[in-house]
Order: sequence, then C-alpha cells, then structure tokens
Amino acid sequence: GVAKSWVSYDYSTGTPTVMGSYNISSLGDDGTGHIQVNYDTDLSAAHGATVGLIQAGAGGYSMAGSSQAVGSVDVWVSDDNHTLGDFDGSVVIFGDQA
Repeated sequence: GVAKSWVSYDYSTGTPTVMGSYNISSLGDDGTGHIQVNYDTDLSAAHGATVGLIQAGAGGYSMAGSSQAVGSVDVWVSDDNHTLGDFDGSVVIFGDQA
C-alpha cells in the first residue's frame, strides 16, 4: 500500500519540470497534454495503479494514464472534448517494484 513513485511537475518553462519526486528518473514531453513519466526502479509488472491530479483552475480538464510499462507510464491531460492541454500536476504510481 505504499507509493512506489511520485512526481509533482509544472509547465512554467513550457515543458514539464520536476518540482519534487520519488523514484522518477525523468519526464518526457511527448506533445501538448502528453507526458511520459519514467521510473528510476522498474515495476515488476507493466500494470501498476496510476493516480493523477491537475492544478486547480484547469476547469473541465482531467488526467488519465495509458501505455503502462515496467519502466514508465504515459499520462494525458484533456477536456471533455478530448482537447489536450499542458497543466501543472502530480502523478502517483502504486505497484510492486522489480
């Protein structure tokens, strides 16, 4: 029941910048509203549980995780019309480490 990785990031520089983290090696900026979160220590299986939160004031936008791998997870931020957007946020990953 303990988070294996987490990251808090912001977009003040135009790309996602790590503000704080645990077991995160890097963030990939894969386009508007699309971040790849890369782990220092891999999970033992590709399907951990990913929880995300975007900044207050990002009205109508939500975060979803996809394309999980043992070493990373892709995160998408979009509104109800599937319009992607870059917003500050946090991602937490639960699972077993390798």
